[in-house]
Amino acid sequence: MTDGRRRAKARAPLEVAVARALTAPLLCVAAMLYAVYALGGPDTRAYLAGTLLLLAAAWALAVRRLIVRRAAGKTLAQLQALEPADFEAWTAARFRELGYRVRITGAAGDHGVDLVLEAPGELAIVQCKRYRSRVVGEAALRDLYGAMHDSGATRAFLVTTGRLTRAALAWAAGKPIVVWDGAVLARPAAPFPRDGGTAGGQPLCPRCGAPLVERRMPGVDGPFLGCSRHPRCRHTQPVEADRTL
Repeated sequence: MTDGRRRAKARAPLEVAVARALTAPLLCVAAMLYAVYALGGPDTRAYLAGTLLLLAAAWALAVRRLIVRRAAGKTLAQLQALEPADFEAWTAARFRELGYRVRITGAAGDHGVDLVLEAPGELAIVQCKRYRSRVVGEAALRDLYGAMHDSGATRAFLVTTGRLTRAALAWAAGKPIVVWDGAVLARPAAPFPRDGGTAGGQPLCPRCGAPLVERRMPGVDGPFLGCSRHPRCRHTQPVEADRTL
């Protein structure tokens, strides 16, 4: 298969990919039930007809749930609410849209590597960090960089719903590390970067994904963070020290 055809296949709609994955086992079960249906009596046929309808409904529901869980266009708050495994699956779907063949490691002892990406002439690794308020520190990037060399990859991706500390941003500069942080993931309908690291390093509103800014109010002890879209969004939170991982 040529590279162009491979990329076109990788960018097929998610609905088609999910439907194909679930259709084969459903058809096998349906074929077996139909064989029994053809040989059975009226009562058996009525029972099997109802079973087939239930299977069809379950198939449609499973397709819909998978699409919702893995579809692009989620808000930052929705991504932060995902289970870690679901966030990895969502991230894997985004890299498939970029033309990569993706393998989810899904095992302990993976040295922080959650996804392995392959493309013609390229091998990359991905680490996913689904955080609500924590930030990614320099130590985590150093570990990812070491894992990249240990695996023989040419670059590494860090995908996080949080942000990076200033020290982490400075350390990653000039290295083959591409960052999709909360500022990148919160962009509505924006393509995710395959090349060139991007990291805003700024805290984001968990409700709408807009940057949080430091504010002060009379009668309030000390500064706090408020949504930059105020008054449309009135989210506030304390100014906390970086809790790095």
